[in-house]
Amino acid sequence: MSDFSRYDVNILKYANAQQDQLILNSQFCSNSSAVVIMGASGSGKTQFLKALAGLTQLDAGQIYFQGELWCDVARKKNVAVKQRKISYLFQEFALFPHLTVAQNVVLAQRKSIFDLRQQKAKQLAQDWLEKVDLAHLGESYVHTLSGGQKQRVALARALAAKPQLLLLDEPFSALDQNLRQDMRRLVKKMIVENQLPIILVSHDTEDADYFADELWQMQQGHLTQST
Repeated sequence: MSDFSRYDVNILKYANAQQDQLILNSQFCSNSSAVVIMGASGSGKTQFLKALAGLTQLDAGQIYFQGELWCDVARKKNVAVKQRKISYLFQEFALFPHLTVAQNVVLAQRKSIFDLRQQKAKQLAQDWLEKVDLAHLGESYVHTLSGGQKQRVALARALAAKPQLLLLDEPFSALDQNLRQDMRRLVKKMIVENQLPIILVSHDTEDADYFADELWQMQQGHLTQST
């Protein structure tokens, strides 16, 4: 994948206002389209993704993406989550069990509550479900799906939002080894076809080997680039 991203991040996040303990103390500059961040559980990887997405409030610092200022704590600038146009692929899929597969996908792009009506949702989600080979399950409910199918629904939903950046938080850890290989291939196919930059966090070296154009390490909230 070609380099078409630019991240300039310098952020601080404390455990809470009464403590000096840092959760994040990260500087991150990259021009890579596929960044993988490795680190142990609790090292700050997920907090870093949440900071980029605007899902956590920072105590200091700035975040730029492709020259656009997303956050500057000193200037009280904080672009809303939706305006950052980020999709977030969670470890546990984060699907809505009371909605059908198609409705879950449409939820990322709907402009009207009427788009969630079953037949309308099926029509709107059809193209994305075909891309992940789930068009035949559009009217099924999430609780009836296997782990791999749920992950593909989550991927279709993430892509349907037409993001400018995809964040992946341990996206394959809930799958067995065979499904991990299948999902890695599918995710890479989708991000290449959509020319979509990604930041993937993981503790699995196979994820790094498969995806990383650039590899970083997270330790105690601090990022360093691997050479």
